[in-house]
Amino acid sequence: MLSHRITGATDIATGATFNVEVATSLAKGWVSAELHGADVGLNAPAPREGQGVVGQRAGRPVAVSTVDGVTCAVSGMCTHLGGILNWNDAERSWDCPLHGSRFSSGGVLLEGPATTDLKAFDARATDGT
Repeated sequence: MLSHRITGATDIATGATFNVEVATSLAKGWVSAELHGADVGLNAPAPREGQGVVGQRAGRPVAVSTVDGVTCAVSGMCTHLGGILNWNDAERSWDCPLHGSRFSSGGVLLEGPATTDLKAFDARATDGT
């Protein structure tokens, strides 16, 4: 038995609207990370307990958080489609606004669609490593 899927103008418009929202979120994340580069350098204080910040080092987004007294720095870019991560205060996790992937403060994948962990960096380095 063959099944046919009918796509109408409304479906196409809905898909286009969703794609524009994803692209807008992606662009805003990259701009925000670029503007907050000083927040993740050697001379910047670690985020307060339970807090996280995304900035940039050497042109790459870096996500720095402090949980249970441990400060971690990981890639600030989701391994799924490159969205810039947001800190989730309630869950103490890094969340991707594009498709909902979630990572622990140390970069371990908690929920997909991403399939790999975030790359870890030295929390106090300034050279992007």
